[in-house]
Amino acid sequence: MKLDVPTAAALTEILVRLVDGGASIRFLAPMDPDEAARYWAQVCQPHRVLLLAEQDKRIVGTAQLQLHTTYPNGSHRAEVAKVLAHPEFQRRGIGRALIRRIEAVAR
Repeated sequence: MKLDVPTAAALTEILVRLVDGGASIRFLAPMDPDEAARYWAQVCQPHRVLLLAEQDKRIVGTAQLQLHTTYPNGSHRAEVAKVLAHPEFQRRGIGRALIRRIEAVAR
């Protein structure tokens, strides 16, 4: 799976804004938009589930579920990664909704 251009751009904006705002999520400020775009390009893999939160047709959040089906004891394991809400949309329950949704997907 490959992200379409508008989705990749929206996710890149979220990551850049969060890192530049001080979020500690693996990257250092100032966040290079090209580096952020490369990160999102490699996210879409068969062992990852990428969820998007939208409001008024705008991507305002995201979360990932990394499946560990390749591990010998991993058929029942997964990890939640990069639960992010756009800075302009924080404190509106987006992260909570993403966690609920990702938990349902994991089951």
